[in-house]
Amino acid sequence: MAAPPAAAAAVAVAAVGNLQNVACARHSGGCIVNILYVESILRLHIHVLQKLPRLGLPIAFAALLVIAPANATGPLDVDAALAERVIGDPAAPVTIVEYASFTCPLCAAFHTGPDYDGLLKRFIDTGRVKLVFRDFPLDSVSLKASMAARCAGSQGYFERVVTLFATQREWASAENPTAALAEITGLDAAMLDACLSSKALSEGLFRLRQQGADAGVLFTPTYIVNGTVYPGSYSVQEFSEIIEPLVADK
Repeated sequence: MAAPPAAAAAVAVAAVGNLQNVACARHSGGCIVNILYVESILRLHIHVLQKLPRLGLPIAFAALLVIAPANATGPLDVDAALAERVIGDPAAPVTIVEYASFTCPLCAAFHTGPDYDGLLKRFIDTGRVKLVFRDFPLDSVSLKASMAARCAGSQGYFERVVTLFATQREWASAENPTAALAEITGLDAAMLDACLSSKALSEGLFRLRQQGADAGVLFTPTYIVNGTVYPGSYSVQEFSEIIEPLVADK
């Protein structure tokens, strides 16, 4: 797929399957994989192809990835696993919805650097912002990480997210990512197997991703602040410039 004429640079994605196979750029882009998944993900792929020429994203071509959800369900509470993951005051005047993939390097940089901590201290802990984390898996490994993180429960979820991002290079490129995920999430073998084999859970995560695509999310990270889409990476100062006008009269 040729790059749009407006693109100033081109990034070729030669293969997919781990974090080295994801093309990333700052603000003008992000971590992106065009994902073709039977019927539901076909709509996402068409959506991305329609958007790229208008946005002029610096993508020369992207490999197509088939991520098929597992074909067996296990004994776990899928509804609880798919429940919204939110940190902050539910009544906060500003809602940031973050779409992220656990194999996205820019997402890892945000959650393990000063910007996430700054957002917590300046806006979330002070009751002005609540952050909603939504999975936008880019490959089969990030899908497994999303499933495992959610199966481990809502308590401590955001700490688990930070740990997964902090150790991204280790588990995402491991010969056996599943074993590494078990250690990070604390799930025993039986629960992890039930989790990763749950078709209902994987399909639920695909629905969340499709909701993001329908809202204008093309890659990770992407943030939606009170309904406005902000693609790419943002520092805490840049978030402040977005948030402050929204809370000025609160």
